[in-house]
Amino acid sequence: MRPSPVPRQRSESLRASCKPRRAPWFAAVLAAGEGRRFGGGKQTALLGGHPLVCWPVQAALQAGLHGVLVVTGSHGPAVRRALPADSRVEALINPQPEQGMGGSLALAARRARELDAVGLVMLLGDMPFVTARSIAQVAGAAEEAPAGAAAGEVAGKRSHPVAFMRRHFDELAGLGGDKGARDVLARLRTGLALVGVEPQSRLDVDNLEDLAEANRLWQATRSGN
Repeated sequence: MRPSPVPRQRSESLRASCKPRRAPWFAAVLAAGEGRRFGGGKQTALLGGHPLVCWPVQAALQAGLHGVLVVTGSHGPAVRRALPADSRVEALINPQPEQGMGGSLALAARRARELDAVGLVMLLGDMPFVTARSIAQVAGAAEEAPAGAAAGEVAGKRSHPVAFMRRHFDELAGLGGDKGARDVLARLRTGLALVGVEPQSRLDVDNLEDLAEANRLWQATRSGN
């Protein structure tokens, strides 16, 4: 049985900023890690009753992107079963996830290039509180930025989501190792647009304690505390 969808964000500001984009934008949700510090099975662990990986996937869909590329590794079958039954979601298999997220991002960039995407938003499968509004705003900022790229920012520090226009796909497609897109972003310097995003979006789930904290934050958000 497929899990029920992650609860949708319903604010007026969300509807205003997340209109479907005319040009095809895609998201890459990187979820190929082994999750050793978590004890395995991190992508399908439950947060608020929903698999962890589904949170960024649902946020990307709500942001009005054309599709979501979920890059999985050795836990691929379990992750695919956890994903929403939506034709806009495509699972990709990274055959060498142990070599780091660079290879996962490269795989997504190559697929986005094949799909004639104009832009790609990078999300991490263990960062559940990146919002649809932030994804839409960062994608829009990348379209206007001199460098053709944008990233979230919290308290003066760069954060996710990160968005790249198509001109960067060839470089992204050649990445490897565990640095991901950090070197690419560093070279862009002042041409990179930074967009303020919600502080809780920086929370990433590396271990069981992090998951418990994420569930506490989710409960507090639900109760309005």
